[in-house]
Amino acid sequence: YQRRVHGEMDVNNGWKCSTLISVALNISLVALLLRHFLHPHSSVHYDNIKTINSTVTLSRFKNISAQNGNNACELMQHKVLEQGKCIPLEPIISEVPGGSRNLRWKNWKRRFYSVLYKASYLDLSLFKKKVYIDLGARDYDSSIGSWFKVSYPHSNIFTIVAFEAFKGYEKTYYNKTDVELHFKAVWTKNTTVSFALQGTGAAHITDVKRSDGYIVEAIDFAEFLMQRYVLDDFVVVKMDIEMAEYPILDRLIETNSIYLIDDLFVEFHFKELHGVRSKSFEKYTRKDSLDMIFKLRKMNIYIHEWY
Repeated sequence: YQRRVHGEMDVNNGWKCSTLISVALNISLVALLLRHFLHPHSSVHYDNIKTINSTVTLSRFKNISAQNGNNACELMQHKVLEQGKCIPLEPIISEVPGGSRNLRWKNWKRRFYSVLYKASYLDLSLFKKKVYIDLGARDYDSSIGSWFKVSYPHSNIFTIVAFEAFKGYEKTYYNKTDVELHFKAVWTKNTTVSFALQGTGAAHITDVKRSDGYIVEAIDFAEFLMQRYVLDDFVVVKMDIEMAEYPILDRLIETNSIYLIDDLFVEFHFKELHGVRSKSFEKYTRKDSLDMIFKLRKMNIYIHEWY
């Protein structure tokens, strides 16, 4: 910094100002270093994540910080950081409604009105592909037509991929050229699985041979994600897969492919809400679902409960 007095340079004042600026910069640098060591979690770093495949970079997840409103973000219990923004998440209500099964479901589904969509807070033009993947799609209007197409922000710019194990819903997809439909199950490996159809119209994987059972081709969903998408894509996933969500989420975490999903909706199945339709439903409780949700949120995954 230099100042001219009566047409000449005031060298002394210029030197003093330069010195003051240098001191201020040094103080700022020391403060930043102290903050880094005293508050190592103030920024989200994913440098320790192993590369998912040769086409995946971690640039979107490195050195993401809430520089704008950092204190507010630290005070929020439910949030995710991306594009330098603090993105809010709706709280999880741990209690299961009481009463009859129909009343439980009615009160349970009301909670979905509080869901916050991640696409509302981000500039989607910064992403390459925009895709919605429906796992356990059932008929077209079960979730694609009745929810995603009408409620999800900017749904008109998304491509849609659907997986459904039961071919009985095939006719509802006639002339639905906007959907890439696979009559396959999703699982933790490429194999065939035995399915049992329930009275509700849903089907679940079973180890027990039943008269109403059938064999279905299953894909490794983690592998599917890694082969088709990268971190520069915006991927929305909905899971309603009758308890297969637990092992599949474990598989996604194990392979780090969970980080390819930007907005995740999961219907968690557990005996306190769904009852015990079979021995398989005795395995998981509300605690299991809550443990998975909070584990993923701590990993900075934008996950919601699907109702």
